Parts: sequence; structure tokens; C-alpha cells
Amino acid sequence: MKRSHQLRALAIVELYGPKASPTGGRLIPVAILVGDKWYDAGTYSATPRPLALDYGTVYEALRDGTPEGFFTVGAAKQQKGEWYGLGKWESRAQLEAAEKARSAAERERTRTLNDDDGPPRLRKPGSSDTAKPAPEAPVSSEPGGKPSSPRAEAERVHPVQPEQPITPHDLDPDRPTLRRGGSSSARQTLELPAQTPASTAGAPNAPAREVLIGVSDPDGTGNTRDYRFPWKPEEEKALKAKAVTLAEAELNKYLAARAPAAKAIKNPKSKAAGAGARAAHFSRVEVAAYDLNLDNNAELVVTGVSGDTYVTFIARTDLSFVPQKVFANVTDKDHLDAVPRMELVGPIDAEGRGRAELLFRLVSDAGYRYALYTVFREEAFPIWKSSLYSSE
Repeated sequence: MKRSHQLRALAIVELYGPKASPTGGRLIPVAILVGDKWYDAGTYSATPRPLALDYGTVYEALRDGTPEGFFTVGAAKQQKGEWYGLGKWESRAQLEAAEKARSAAERERTRTLNDDDGPPRLRKPGSSDTAKPAPEAPVSSEPGGKPSSPRAEAERVHPVQPEQPITPHDLDPDRPTLRRGGSSSARQTLELPAQTPASTAGAPNAPAREVLIGVSDPDGTGNTRDYRFPWKPEEEKALKAKAVTLAEAELNKYLAARAPAAKAIKNPKSKAAGAGARAAHFSRVEVAAYDLNLDNNAELVVTGVSGDTYVTFIARTDLSFVPQKVFANVTDKDHLDAVPRMELVGPIDAEGRGRAELLFRLVSDAGYRYALYTVFREEAFPIWKSSLYSSE
């Protein structure tokens, strides 16, 4: 049964700098699901900041369905009419390390409070238990060994919350909200980068070290799992080879249909234009394999380039575990106005119902847009496409 969502937003999270410790990042809103209908997240409920970039909105970032960390939106920026967000990135490893440190500190604090004052001591005659007790030692100390004051200790346990910026929700209490951080995250001042690097401040096609897919849902992201197909080395080699062969057949079919008629004259025995031409192969090819439906069948996505021609090909294994064509997109630089090239972003459980769709970026001469494709046994088709973003 299809799950109905009040709100569920998808975004692209781009991280820059070293993989272990990114120096910056930004969030590009893509789509927002309201009930059972999709909208462009970059324009939905804009005041002028779109709802998807409201202050304090938290996105769980995933790679192939596996959680990698959280991006909390702080500032919303606009360039050439397109919105993106800056904010605080916390990786899964950082959060786990911080949780371990907090647990260790709490255990140490509890042990200290429960410790006795020391071993039993003998008293001299005339001594009294009612003698003036020694001053209590401070519960904690500041760095450098200086005892903390009661006020400092109170602020440590109950930190004073800084003043927050006015948000669209403050102005309109009825405005819906996406996933918000708790009191320890959403209500703190976010550590924003001082300035986004020049190479990343422009359009979303700027290169990034890592590209993840973010999900924000007030009901929670839901159960997450790795969508990568768990193939064995011999399976990987065989399936990749078969999928690439099928994709190259689509490439050659496309080139043959557009070959000059003169090529057919050079080979009178050929039955189709270009049949005597040398077969083309990919100069750059990538193959990704997923189990989108958790049914032990592999969906293989092949992307390749041959000269000025671009191919995106989707195959799915049949009952004999042999890849079969499901979808093909072939175009060239002279026909991008009619048929955009497709760049795979990755798999994502877009609707939160346990199966994954494929998120693509469609690039044409006029600009680009995003599209969600669902893959079935014999076909793949878009369930949603965004508006066109101008490349100018």
C-alpha cells in the first residue's frame, strides 16, 4: 500500500574538501512530496526562501541508500534565480564518536558522584562529628584546572540558548515544516562556513568531492538499506560485460540510423544505412548495479560516452539471471535540445514505501532538470520531472 506523506523533501547534498573531513558543503533542493503529489522543492511555498530551505530543517544524507550523516540548513542563498542552502554537516562517524564521548563523560561523572569520600579515618579524643565541614569541592572544573562557579556549572548543564534568526515559520505559525532538529541541534547557532568557495557558489553543476541524496521527512526517513547489488566478483564481471554489450548495441543502432546514405552505397550488400561502418564502443563507461525492489534481481545502469554521443541504459536480470533491456536514452551534442542526456545521481526511496527509484539529472542545451524514474521488470519511466533550470 502506498504510504501517504504530509511532507517529504529530496535534495542533493554536495560536500567539498577531503572525504574524511569536508571543509564545506551545500544543499540543493530537488523535490517535495505533499500528500501524493510532487512539486519543485526550489519554489514550493517560497517566502521567498522555499520551504525546503527553512532554517533548522534537517536532511539525512544517503549514499546508495546507506546513511552517511545529517545536513542542517542554516542560510539560504540564491544565484541566478536558483536556491541552495548552507549549513552544518555532521557525518555518521562524527556523530558516533560524539555519542561515545558523551557516554564516557557521563559514566565518569556518575562514578565521581558515587565515590566515597575516601578510606575510613581514626579520630582523636575530643574530636566531634559536628565539626565544621570542609568546603565542598566543585563538581567540575574549567580547562586549566580552575574550579567552575555554580553559575558556570548551571550553564554547562542547561546552556543558555542564543538568539535565533527570524524564520518563515515564526512569521506564519501555520506554515508546515519538514524534519526539525531537537533542542540540541535546531535551536543552536549553526556553524556556517565563512564563505562558499568560488568554484562551488554558482550553478549546481560545480564539481564536488561527494554527492549524496538527502531526505527530510517529519515522520522520519524510514527504514534504510544499501541498494547496491551484492554480487560476487565473477557475477560482477559477467553482468557488467553483458550490460555494456547491450548498451553498445543501442549506441550503434543510434549511429546507424543517423549515418549518411553514402555509407550504405559503399557497401551495396548492406541492408541498413551504416551497416558496413565500424562498430562504435564507449570511451568512458560506468556500470552501477542495484537491487531496488529487494527481490534479488539486479537493475544495471550503464552510462557511457562515444565521441559526441551519450548513452544511458538500464537493464534488469530475468529469471535466468541474464540482463535484459528495460530502458535506453541515446543522444548527441547536436540533439540535446530534443533529447537531453541523463546523468545518474543515485537510488533513493523517494516515496518512503520500501522500494527505491532512480534520480537522474537531465541536461539539455537550454539547461537541466531532475527526474525520478521507477524501474519495473520490462520498463522504466519517470514518475516526476522538475521544471527546467536555465544554464545561462
